[in-house]
Amino acid sequence: MSSDANDPGEAGEEEILEQMDQVREEMDQVRDKLDGDIDRLNVDMRNVFDWQAYVRSAPLTSAGIAFAVGYLFAPAIRSRPVPQVAAVNPASSGGGIFGTLATLAVSAAVRFAAGYVTEMMTSTAAPNPQRDVPDDYPGSPVDQTLDLGP
Repeated sequence: MSSDANDPGEAGEEEILEQMDQVREEMDQVRDKLDGDIDRLNVDMRNVFDWQAYVRSAPLTSAGIAFAVGYLFAPAIRSRPVPQVAAVNPASSGGGIFGTLATLAVSAAVRFAAGYVTEMMTSTAAPNPQRDVPDDYPGSPVDQTLDLGP
């Protein structure tokens, strides 16, 4: 078999090789485009989840959103019931008049003790101005004698 330039088998092979080269070039272009798209997507995803950038760009809006979220979710977080303190009526506690008098006496004793402690703390905390001033200092109690004239 002689090899002719007009041989249809060789022409078909060259055409196939050209098509393969063309497909490779197109695949390279698509791959390059995909690499750029993936890089852009990566940067965009970082920006979407960068909450600090949002706060820097709109601090008042961010504070308002944080307040609203806290306001909406606070009741869900604090689902524990708050213990209630029951009011005790001394007359109905079974003590009658004696219970009422005992309650009044304890209340008066607590008020007296609180006043006594307060008085002790204020008297030791504040220095006595008459004790700390020398006698010859102007305005001292010794200097404040009445001068009735000649």
